[in-house]
Amino acid sequence: MRLFGNLLNVGSAVTMLKCSSLIAFEFVTMTSRRFTADSRHSPPTASLLCVFIFFLQPILFQTASACGWWGDGEGDDDGEVIVVGRDGKPLVGEYPYSDADPAQLTRIANALRRQAQNSIELLEAAQLYRRAAELGFVPAQNNLAAMYERGLGVPVNLLEAARWYQSAAEAGFSHAQHSFGEMLLHGRGVEKDALAGASWVERAANQGHKSACVDLVRIYWEGVVVPREPIKALVWAIRAEALGEPEVSQLRTRILSALSAQEIDLANRTARQWQPKREFLPL
Repeated sequence: MRLFGNLLNVGSAVTMLKCSSLIAFEFVTMTSRRFTADSRHSPPTASLLCVFIFFLQPILFQTASACGWWGDGEGDDDGEVIVVGRDGKPLVGEYPYSDADPAQLTRIANALRRQAQNSIELLEAAQLYRRAAELGFVPAQNNLAAMYERGLGVPVNLLEAARWYQSAAEAGFSHAQHSFGEMLLHGRGVEKDALAGASWVERAANQGHKSACVDLVRIYWEGVVVPREPIKALVWAIRAEALGEPEVSQLRTRILSALSAQEIDLANRTARQWQPKREFLPL
């Protein structure tokens, strides 16, 4: 979960920018007309600018974002389309629905979020995530945290994001463990605790979370957060590549040049003995 790699994806950014621009434009237009009718006053430029910045805040001022959603390629059919009304409930379809079914609430929220055309629909998705999260559904807690961290449908709130990430992380959800670990590493929404952050990242990596594995390579190679351990860095680089993560290939080459043949052999043997172990398996 890199600083630049974790900015809003282009699609989400464009959607939010279009939505924010339209809202701000309408507000400016209506206000300008009102003040034009009364020449004694001029439009409140500073106020209009504040409104515009408020709507663009999630895009302009966000420095990092969540490392993953539950349901995108994991539990939902990405081609599935659920038609919902303004109350967030399906209008048509063969999907059983109940306010007491947090898994279905989360799937509907996922569909709303992915298909959202405006901020109202994102708000509805956030409300459904919250309902499911409060019922104790761990994947919804992760997704609600991501909404707060990215400012999707709700204002950016890193305290709320950290709170829900921690809840899901403690339940064993790897995405949340990685995200919460990153927040601890950088002091975002929580007091900075680099050692605790590295521990959460490693816990996610041990479940086979690819981005967490990549982070551990850097953590053990750079030696800033924990003591520098090139052998462990190589072990996690090998594991990350085995999981299909090509990002570490260049760094792995640098690590190899710093180790002896015996140390490289030890790292290879250690990496081969590892099997990811899931802590949480959502239905």
